[in-house]
Amino acid sequence: MFKLDLVFDDQSINYLAKGICSDFRILLERFIENDLLGDVVQRFRRAINTMGKIHKLAYISIDDCKMFEDYMTKYSTFEHSQSYETPVMLPEPDELKEDMEFLKAWLNEFKKRTAKV
Repeated sequence: MFKLDLVFDDQSINYLAKGICSDFRILLERFIENDLLGDVVQRFRRAINTMGKIHKLAYISIDDCKMFEDYMTKYSTFEHSQSYETPVMLPEPDELKEDMEFLKAWLNEFKKRTAKV
């Protein structure tokens, strides 16, 4: 059997964490398009599809908007160049896990909210 011993240095961990943050930001965009906005609008789709979907928009709360704004701001910093004078610290693994679990719980709650109709 083939055995692979992985050893990560600080730079490798840094690249891995940035990749996870970047993927999480992309996932946030998909949540906004597919779930929060109920697939009514999509970035690269010309048409706006409202049939059987637009009612979901009525269930968006201010807290939903704030959460997505906060997460998009937090995870966008890793997509864009930052000043060397004010470096952005990568989230710790526990913080990433907490954010991902919170988003999963939000989705479950939002689906229950929008299923009322």
